[in-house]
Amino acid sequence: MPRRKSLSVSIGICAYNEEQNIGGLLSALLKQRAKTVLIKEIIVVSSACTDNTDWIVKEYSKKYKRVKLVTQKVRKGKVSAMSLFIKKAKSNILVFENADTLPKEDAIELLVKPFFDKEIGMTGGRPIVVNDKKTFMGFTAHLLWDIHHQLALKGQKLTELVAFRKIFKEIPMKVNYDEGYLKYIIEKKGYKSRYVPQARFYLKGVTKVKDYIIQRKRCYTNQLNDLKKLPYSFPTQNKNAFEFIGMALKLSYNKKPKFIIWTFLAMILEFIARMIGTFDYYIRKESHPAWEPASSTKKLP
Repeated sequence: MPRRKSLSVSIGICAYNEEQNIGGLLSALLKQRAKTVLIKEIIVVSSACTDNTDWIVKEYSKKYKRVKLVTQKVRKGKVSAMSLFIKKAKSNILVFENADTLPKEDAIELLVKPFFDKEIGMTGGRPIVVNDKKTFMGFTAHLLWDIHHQLALKGQKLTELVAFRKIFKEIPMKVNYDEGYLKYIIEKKGYKSRYVPQARFYLKGVTKVKDYIIQRKRCYTNQLNDLKKLPYSFPTQNKNAFEFIGMALKLSYNKKPKFIIWTFLAMILEFIARMIGTFDYYIRKESHPAWEPASSTKKLP
């Protein structure tokens, strides 16, 4: 049997004040165990960083030619940074990873391997939450991302760590929900998307109630913005409240009374965040292409 050729990929990271995690992320990517995937370059798009992010990336670029720093003087948001990465990338298969995550040692190999099938246009990995599930906010983070996992298993959602074919030059600036748009446009062009739960990566959920509401209301405001401007919907928009409660209760971890109570409290938090997001969109006429990230999610163990 003839040996498969390797798949060449470019990895993109959009960064805004990520000094706490960017070094660990670059190290994890440089140490990836890959047999059929060749990481040709790692491009960090730094958007008007005011901390040591740029300095850390420059130090890595001195040691490793694959690491490249691209800077934006003005912060215009994640979509703008992703479009710049797409333009700069040399490979036909692109990987995008959020700057506040860490991939397992074989994540990129597993994420990209499905592209040997020419019908595959996009893949997504599985987020693993590092928060302590014994605390309420840790439990809420696990619950939120476990629901995302269930949606991804049904082919409805890919996020945080994704790979896709370079079949367009940029993402329109009117888009706020970047991964959702990528999935939509790639499938519209006749390709298939695939969830790869074995391609695991770590992330940290917010640890404060206030941060959770701020983060989630911004996400919901952006979804409402995209729903109005773009011809597709979101998997979370297609579910009614009772469906979400049912999914959440199934994930209430051994059905312990404490966890069931926490599940309902988490749903209340999500409801409050969505109501504020709705108010921001319809009354304040806001959108959030760029926002101040929650500092409690930035330092992974």
